[in-house]
Amino acid sequence: MSNGGTHKNHNNLIDAFCVYYDKKKKGILHITISDEYPELLSIIKNKIDKGYPIVNHGFIPRNELFEIYNSNHYLIFPSLTESFGLGIVEALENGCKVIGADLPYTHAVCKPSITFDPLDVSDMERAFIESQSEHVKDTEQLVFNRIDDLINLLKK
Repeated sequence: MSNGGTHKNHNNLIDAFCVYYDKKKKGILHITISDEYPELLSIIKNKIDKGYPIVNHGFIPRNELFEIYNSNHYLIFPSLTESFGLGIVEALENGCKVIGADLPYTHAVCKPSITFDPLDVSDMERAFIESQSEHVKDTEQLVFNRIDDLINLLKK
């Protein structure tokens, strides 16, 4: 759940999902790319037209993201760089396990269920395959979302 900035690494995510789907014929990739990223939208449309189960929800207000999180088992977070990784925290607080880039920001927020090299499409595909195992460990949350508490405190 993120915008379409290059550092969010959607191209590798989409490629890895499609390779995985070609082999396993399982899964649906939900993404939230807004109209601000026409090149990425074109790639997504091309993949959908080829029959890949990708659902682009477009921009979703933060207070509505829980519906997407609650309807999915995993959050796949392939970003190459993050200042924090709030999407990971939100997903965890809505019952998702995390498949995350093996980068410091991921490990600062949680102990993910599965990690991958975000620059390696084949390693991302391996993570998708591993996610289908019966023995995937739960993600351990290390940081908790207190944004609403902070906003309420600032209103006082």
